[in-house]
Amino acid sequence: MLPALLALHDVSERKGPGTWKALIQHGWRRYLGYLLLLGLYLILRILILGRFFDSLTTSSLLDFENPLAHVSWSIRVLTAVKVAGKYLWLFMWPEKLAADYSFNAIPLATSFLEPAVLGALTAWGGLVGLAVYTYRRGPRPAFFAIGLTAITFLPASNLLIPIGTIMGERLFYLPSAGLCLLIGVAWDQMVASVQTVGALRPLTRVSIGVFAIVLALLTTRTILRNEDWQNTEVLMESTIRVVPQNAKAHYVLGHSKQERLEVDDAIREYEEAIRISPWYDFAYQDLGMVYGMKERWHEAEAAYQQALTIREQALGPAHPSVAVMLNKLGLLYSAQGNYAQAEPLYQRALAILEQALGPAHPSVVVILNNLGILYSAQGNYAQAEPLYRRALAIYERTSGHDHPDVALIRKNYATLLRKTNRIAE
Repeated sequence: MLPALLALHDVSERKGPGTWKALIQHGWRRYLGYLLLLGLYLILRILILGRFFDSLTTSSLLDFENPLAHVSWSIRVLTAVKVAGKYLWLFMWPEKLAADYSFNAIPLATSFLEPAVLGALTAWGGLVGLAVYTYRRGPRPAFFAIGLTAITFLPASNLLIPIGTIMGERLFYLPSAGLCLLIGVAWDQMVASVQTVGALRPLTRVSIGVFAIVLALLTTRTILRNEDWQNTEVLMESTIRVVPQNAKAHYVLGHSKQERLEVDDAIREYEEAIRISPWYDFAYQDLGMVYGMKERWHEAEAAYQQALTIREQALGPAHPSVAVMLNKLGLLYSAQGNYAQAEPLYQRALAILEQALGPAHPSVVVILNNLGILYSAQGNYAQAEPLYRRALAIYERTSGHDHPDVALIRKNYATLLRKTNRIAE
């Protein structure tokens, strides 16, 4: 956006007839170097990434960060306008702040008549109108300030293209600088107008008082907000208070509870995340894990199966993420001693990973180790041994002899050797 801001500055500085003609005829020389650098960057980007934009190719079933990536153009624009109004409101008074706005923190807008959409159109329309007025008659710095806000916000607004999130407070930091500048310009204009009537001193006293109050309020808000960033659990709880329908916040809070072994609380949060987003595969996956911790085997199996179904539908049956779920189901069956059901799941997961990532990829080692454990548990050491040896060879070739997981595989292999009376080995 830098070349656009430079052009905006030149437009705001020039006055009188022929401004645009002069810029077109002579201004291009001022921007040529910047445009060449920008063009070079975009060429390199396309050559390296293979595309111009980071397109959001994830299936809509699994798209939580930005639900606008897979909706119709009209809904995307209406919701983006609604979100743009929310940014302006938070700039005025940041009472309710959230660390995450993914699905379904901000419901999609479907009509121009929604109050939030109308309010946003009014607010931004007022800024645009003020920009036009100040360009023609008013102070040009005000025109530049509004342009600074609009230009720097546009790439992150979801109006041009869907970005990585529907909303992020950080995305309005730079645009807010333009609004702060606008307030400064308004102050200068007010000072200039009251000087003619001799009212500058009373105005200064009042303005200092107002400024002190605003500064105290925002400082207090900052101190209170900092308390929300103690740890993941506190942050997610504060996020849920602001956007209770945020599926991801419930999921992350559940994961934090799970790590603290607060299993019942974790189950409650995972189930809430699934209620908000019935296709949340990670929530089903971790819900199955905590059910397994409580030996609620049937519920764990149902959760894993649901996660597996969602991933197969969204990503295809041969995606590596499907292999992850097959492995987890295999582990669940193995924990119950149901090896007949576990083995084909491991074999299918192994085939998917070998096909997608290659037979020597470190991810393959996990499946090889689990298959080795399964065969060893059944006394089928002849089938287990080559799996352990292959797993060790992959890790030692790709990750080194001292990789932490190598110790686990060596332990399992050593157990096999002991059981087959190969003590020296």
